Amino acid sequence: MARSEDNKRVRLNVIGHLLSQVPDEDLWREKVELPPRKVGRVEASEHAARVAPERF
Repeated sequence: MARSEDNKRVRLNVIGHLLSQVPDEDLWREKVELPPRKVGRVEASEHAARVAPERF
């Protein structure tokens, strides 16, 4: 719990504290093999586009 009169500063302090608790280690990653690129027309997707509604 953090208390302060300045909410923005409190949020930044809490986020900084939480990030400092996460161990920071380099991860080993395998090299990714990508297939050759397809050149030409792009076909439409079967799925409808998802758009977030505007609230304000």
